[in-house]
Amino acid sequence: YSSPSTLFVLMHAELGGDLMARCEAAGGSLPEPEARAYLVGIASALRHLHGLRIVHRDLKPSNVLLETPPDPAASEHGCFPRAKLADFGLAARLPADGRLTTVCGTQSCLAPEVIRCGHGDEPSGGYGSAVDLWSLGLLLHQLLLGQHPFERETDIATLQATLAGDYDLARARARALALCQGTRRLDAVESCVSPRPPPPVAEDARVLRVGAATVSEEAAALICSLLVTRPEARPTAADVLRQSPWVRRRSGGRLV
Repeated sequence: YSSPSTLFVLMHAELGGDLMARCEAAGGSLPEPEARAYLVGIASALRHLHGLRIVHRDLKPSNVLLETPPDPAASEHGCFPRAKLADFGLAARLPADGRLTTVCGTQSCLAPEVIRCGHGDEPSGGYGSAVDLWSLGLLLHQLLLGQHPFERETDIATLQATLAGDYDLARARARALALCQGTRRLDAVESCVSPRPPPPVAEDARVLRVGAATVSEEAAALICSLLVTRPEARPTAADVLRQSPWVRRRSGGRLV
């Protein structure tokens, strides 16, 4: 609505707060079924945006809103609030050549190609929608493990770790896969990673231990597929929804 001096924008009230606040209220991280429900909503939003050639460029937990506060009773049955992507202040439509060149976003969440673009080192001369998939990997890592995978003591060290793709989960998964090469046992990864059994909250027999936290192998595989430094190697949002075994895990016969 507009008046001669003011423009009024009417929006839905998302009463569940943002995803960062939800993680903090839950103790820093979320159970995998809840994190998966939110990721599916975010990936669906990205699939729609990218179909319109729009790149969000600032995807992070504080820019995801929950429609209603989580209900513990409903959560027991796999029902979680709907996640909605918000804050399109940095969003941009891809030009005809499919490459953006403006360096923007939250510094600790910049994709490697954006950092290289800022330094004039990006061979392709820009970046595309794959930056949102990098951010999706960061977000999922934070939801499940309660920490930023590349965060270091200084900003420069954080950028260097990002450019190198150097983070603990990737090393843990590579080590487990190397140790378990040639076996198809469902508990192979867990038996290689730690002699201790996974905690009761783990939903997958194949569990990676990262510090004091654990994450299922299927979730780890999705995170690692998103946090690759070469943008062309990342899955699209549609690929995440269609191909990831972790995303397609069923609960009570219903696709989560």
